[in-house]
Amino acid sequence: MPGKTKTLILALTLGLPLPGQSSRPIAPKDFKQPSPFPEAWKKGGDLITPSICREWLSVLASDQFEGRGTGKPGFKKAAQFMAERFKEFGLKPMGENGGYFQTVPFEGSQVTASKTWLSLEDAKGRTLQKFNIGKGLGGAIHAPSNKLYSFVFVVAKSPKDLEGLSLKDKALLLLDQSKPWRFGMTEVRRALWGIRPKALILINNKLAAQNPSKQMTVRFVGKGAKGTRGRGRRRRPNRYAIDKKAAAKILATMGLDPKLLSGQKAGSFSNKGFFLRTHIETQKKPAFAVNVLGLMEGSDPVLKKEVVGIGAHLDHLGKAPDGQVYNGADDDGSGSTGLLAIARAFGKNGTRPKRSILFMAFCGEELGLIGSGWYADHPVLPNKAMVAELQMDMIGRNEENPRSGEKAEDNLNSLHLIGSKKLSNELHEICLDANKRFGGFDFEWDEEDVFFRSDHVNFAKQDIPIAFFFTGFHPQYHRTSDTIDRINFPKLARVARLVYGIAWTLAEMDHRPKLDRTFKEVMKSQGRRRRR
Repeated sequence: MPGKTKTLILALTLGLPLPGQSSRPIAPKDFKQPSPFPEAWKKGGDLITPSICREWLSVLASDQFEGRGTGKPGFKKAAQFMAERFKEFGLKPMGENGGYFQTVPFEGSQVTASKTWLSLEDAKGRTLQKFNIGKGLGGAIHAPSNKLYSFVFVVAKSPKDLEGLSLKDKALLLLDQSKPWRFGMTEVRRALWGIRPKALILINNKLAAQNPSKQMTVRFVGKGAKGTRGRGRRRRPNRYAIDKKAAAKILATMGLDPKLLSGQKAGSFSNKGFFLRTHIETQKKPAFAVNVLGLMEGSDPVLKKEVVGIGAHLDHLGKAPDGQVYNGADDDGSGSTGLLAIARAFGKNGTRPKRSILFMAFCGEELGLIGSGWYADHPVLPNKAMVAELQMDMIGRNEENPRSGEKAEDNLNSLHLIGSKKLSNELHEICLDANKRFGGFDFEWDEEDVFFRSDHVNFAKQDIPIAFFFTGFHPQYHRTSDTIDRINFPKLARVARLVYGIAWTLAEMDHRPKLDRTFKEVMKSQGRRRRR
């Protein structure tokens, strides 16, 4: 919108709250002031400050970046922002064509509104009613379809109203009047997980107003990206919605009373001899998806061929169909900001460590760890050259769990250290020692069962020792309320300082951290099958 960019720049320059951001203090005071870095590291380490982290995250988590959804315009803005900073810090571009981008193959698709409809047909195939996008039909529709369904019309006030229904090979036309559950779902929608109708058409004015022809769906179309959780390769089912006006026409045509849409009477209603057809046509669109890669070369003629990897995922969930932005300030705007802070520290420090440092901002983490999986299969430097990978994901909050009674103030100084002792006891000890010297956190490790839930796991699968830094979950996880006003910037900067110190230690050692166990051995010892 006109003037929005100017307002953002003014807010950043003057340190004012952003539009829509609370003016209350961003974070509690910093705890346990860490010790100074050694003289050779100090100049860069002193550049890792809460204020610079706030400046960058205020951009990455702004509405202008539209939630950084992989393949979407907001992600492209974020990738360009990261690449510009890498260049500013003097990092060597490690992507294609002399740039910082490593392309990851994603494809976009978009509904063609003029060739998309839902129709009511009789047993002879005659069209009785037809509803187009924006004229009664909407929802989260993205996959091609030309299917004819027998269907059941149901008014449900609770999951009990679904009991006894036979929906095998049938669609469900549903007026859902049940209570909210969670994750934006209702009790009835949750119950449908076990019933699985062939198609679901919700009668809901708000959902029907969502225009799928204005939304692009992206999916991974490459081959062999190890470690992906699979979600990037599957299409979610279309989620159709029609408004009550369209539903009233359908009921009236079938001889049912449109007053059933008041929801007063629950149950299923006869519609023998009528069918619903979903006709969806889509067109393919280019989808911009890249890993952003920059290298600071080491100073030792021999050891600079080895590399310490530092990573964070740049993507988040993008925009909801209703236009709300998943800003992803903590997930993982905080990790991406930490990555920038460490890159700047190394780039501006003056003195370089012996080994090289590779900075990696991944795409597609939210779609199944895809960007890091693609990198692991297509490394710009040999995987055997990477002595360790340090990953940051959600490092800007105090863990909070209302269900268990765990409060944010209980975790002011806590930091989760995940996976560091799975492959290398030595890397784990290095992390513990660095924390004593210039971290000062109360470490917790491997308590959250999140070892498989961030990009580090794709490096572990290459038998590269890893350490994953994570400040814990909170009620705003994967919500539009994960916004910058909730970020603890002193804590974010402290985590980045710690990772900077660990990276320096690893880059200066006369040997690489000893690999005690392969990934395959770790999985065998835990009784788990190797995940792909």
